[in-house]
Parts: sequence; structure tokens; C-alpha cells
Amino acid sequence: MAFPAPRYLFVLDDYVIGQFHAKRVLSVAVHNHYKRLAHATKNNDVELAKSNILLVGPTGCGKTLLAQTLARIIDVPFTMADATTLTRRAMSVKTSRTSS
Repeated sequence: MAFPAPRYLFVLDDYVIGQFHAKRVLSVAVHNHYKRLAHATKNNDVELAKSNILLVGPTGCGKTLLAQTLARIIDVPFTMADATTLTRRAMSVKTSRTSS
């Protein structure tokens, strides 16, 4: 199974300005993911743990753009979950409990 080297994934530079550390980390994470997949196909007896990437940052810093662009480059589906509503709910419950 051929998998892209992290340098190949720096195509992100063409789409995202700045965020150098994030682009490097994401590129290496994708590279390692492909390595795990290649290893799993060779050794069917080895069970590998699932891995996820969590992008955290202020609104407008480019989290979604990085993830969407990377998904498009490596041709995989993209799924996003927003925890904002959960956070708002948790804060409103906490606030109502402390004000009573």
C-alpha cells in the first residue's frame, strides 16, 4: 500500500495561509495513519486502536478549512462535529444551579 509522505501533504500551503505548526502536525498524523493501515493489512492478527484528531482554537482561525482541505487532498470523506451547543447547554445548567 503506497501512502503519501508528510512533505506531499504540504500542498496545504497552497490553500491555507499561516498555521505552519498545525499543517505539519496534520500532515504527520495522516502519514502515520496510512502507515498504521499498511501495517494492519500485512498483519491481520494485530488490532490497532482508532485515532482521531481534535482541532481546538478560536472562531475563524482556520480549523475547518484545514480539515476540509486535507480531506479533499487525500480524497476521504469529511465529517465535522461542533461542540458549541453542548458547551452552551452545560454553561446554562451550571449557571441556573448556582443562581438558585
